[in-house]
Amino acid sequence: MARLDPLWAICSRDDARNGQWDLDAFFASGADEVAAVLSYPEARPVRFAAALDFGCGAGRIARALSARFDVCYAIDISQEMIRLAREFNRDRPNCVFEHKGDALLAQVRSNSFDFVYSSFVLQHLSSEREVLDYVREFVRVVRPGGTIVFQLPESLPLRYRLQPRRRLFRTLCKLGVSEEWLYRRARLHPISMIGVDASQVQSVLVETGAAVRRIDVVDPTSALAGKRYFAA
Repeated sequence: MARLDPLWAICSRDDARNGQWDLDAFFASGADEVAAVLSYPEARPVRFAAALDFGCGAGRIARALSARFDVCYAIDISQEMIRLAREFNRDRPNCVFEHKGDALLAQVRSNSFDFVYSSFVLQHLSSEREVLDYVREFVRVVRPGGTIVFQLPESLPLRYRLQPRRRLFRTLCKLGVSEEWLYRRARLHPISMIGVDASQVQSVLVETGAAVRRIDVVDPTSALAGKRYFAA
């Protein structure tokens, strides 16, 4: 997706598919999101020195965080997304973008960040176990006095659990059909999605020493947006 339509893959508005995102509007949406989240007292850390954007994509959120924190450290598993993030944010020297392998936080020291943020990322991991392991890592890398905010769906409607578009995309790719044609003409895509029960998420936060401060429904009109968790 970083090759086919990176901005839509990050922020999947219907009217922005096939390269239709205006770059200024794309980054403005990130600024609006961060402003809304940090308007809650439960999200604000004691210090605003270092922030982490987990699954940063092309830097939509990292750019916004860099205006509020001394430095924003942003990581992603996609080399192409990191390349784009660096290109789009050359004017933000306090944005540090790094490509990481499968264990994205393995080399990050404990107690490194005042604010850890992840939005529409965890739901694309491969399993509930992997999601919860990263929630544990969020708690490990945040400093005392710091805060953690992340979004995650719960149980998904059956049609989203079946993911027919993703399955058909992958099957036809194996048969040699062009990814470009499948995405642009057949309107298929390879994006997978999972949900994790809120009680499991809260249990992991508490078990790892975090205090759950707030849980909100992200978008009542969407079956996929899920909840936003605020912890300290």
